[in-house]
Amino acid sequence: MKSRSLLWILCFTLLPFLGASAAEKTIVAAHYYAWYGGPVNPHWPGGVAHQPWIGYYSSASPSVVRQQIDVATQYGVDVFAVGWHGQDSTEKKFQSGFLHAPNLNQIKFCIVYDSSIRLIGDISNSKNFDFNDPTIRGKFLSDMTYLAQQYFHHPSYFTVGGRPVLKIYLARRFSGDFPSAIQQARQQWKQMGFNPFLVADSLFYGRNDLYLISQFDAATSYNIFSTGLLGDGIDTTGKLAAASRPQFWNFLYLLRDLKVAGTNQPVDFEPGVIPQFDARKARENAAPLLAQSKDEVVEMFRVAKEISDAKHSGQNIVWITSWNEWHEGTAIEPTVTGGTKYPGGNFGFDFVEAVSEVFR
Repeated sequence: MKSRSLLWILCFTLLPFLGASAAEKTIVAAHYYAWYGGPVNPHWPGGVAHQPWIGYYSSASPSVVRQQIDVATQYGVDVFAVGWHGQDSTEKKFQSGFLHAPNLNQIKFCIVYDSSIRLIGDISNSKNFDFNDPTIRGKFLSDMTYLAQQYFHHPSYFTVGGRPVLKIYLARRFSGDFPSAIQQARQQWKQMGFNPFLVADSLFYGRNDLYLISQFDAATSYNIFSTGLLGDGIDTTGKLAAASRPQFWNFLYLLRDLKVAGTNQPVDFEPGVIPQFDARKARENAAPLLAQSKDEVVEMFRVAKEISDAKHSGQNIVWITSWNEWHEGTAIEPTVTGGTKYPGGNFGFDFVEAVSEVFR
């Protein structure tokens, strides 16, 4: 009841800021990982609770990517947001597989910069990324130049208003003099003829630093699930959807007057959602959040679309984690069929059907 009351208070408070954008198509961007298959760290099948409908595939295969693009676009995914972890074997798979898919022109892609791997080299380390450290600052600036040179010019690269979209994973953990590093990167890009649209993974439960958020063009969350929610009884996708609605309205209210640093451009809020979360095969003692039915996933996506449609300005973009992060069990990529679907089983095409029901 308390959450419902808060929702209505926020709705009426925000009415002057909202507009009728529901007629605009929502752009659905799903996080995509190209690290599967091959002799080195193949990612299959250990640590994975589900089996994809095309088997334990190789990301280096253009044929595999062709099938993924066909299904994704058929069911309403517009963009693959590709995780980038450096100039490594995963990038080689992406370049040989994804970029050579014969139907790549049917979908857009953008890069998601993995700050944890690039800046401190350890995804399990929870410390901040201190830009007062010249090694971290230098690596960040070098990476920003490399990504622009390598990908921004690609005809299938996702842009908004002609601006290439670059998403920064765990931007909420930037510390030190990161604002000047971002401004320096923007100057570097300007000299190269680009003006990227920076989307920050900067919103989460608890404290949200508006000064940090204002350094980027848009704010979102990569994963809205936190194990702390389990203590509040939020242990299914349906319950997470109900809890996310007032949380998303709160984010929208929080950013209502915030401008991108040095500009009059409002910082955009772009909702990010998950269908479920299940990392029990990959991490010891990991607590899951499981969908109990397809309808719960549909409701989770509807919450995101409701918020995106309500905005008066900004981009009508919803981020889904993920297309194929199988280790954390957030994938919407179809699985094989057979057996019990819920909770935690192979869900077939249910999750992409949920995308289609809500966003097409």
